[in-house]
Amino acid sequence: MRNAIITAVSSALALPFLTPGALAGSLLPKEECQRTLGQQHLPGRVLNIDTQLGLVHVATDITPLALYFPPESIRELKAGDPIVVHLSYSLGCGGGRVTSGE
Repeated sequence: MRNAIITAVSSALALPFLTPGALAGSLLPKEECQRTLGQQHLPGRVLNIDTQLGLVHVATDITPLALYFPPESIRELKAGDPIVVHLSYSLGCGGGRVTSGE
């Protein structure tokens, strides 16, 4: 079995709750934006993959994760693969628009 390492942003944890346009708001200056906060490394196991949509479901000891990646970047992943998800975030650095679905 292969080992996989995935780097993601913690906003991926909220994937089911976000829709296009929710992170629009005040942005911080570029130097503040580049500060990375809340880093975590979560070992787990790939539960399932949707290579057409780019979704990877991962079981970890803390919580199940649903993560989005460009579909071509996850084509080699298989259900059952051991994986490490690296999470971090920066505040006020939104470049796109995401809505909360409200």
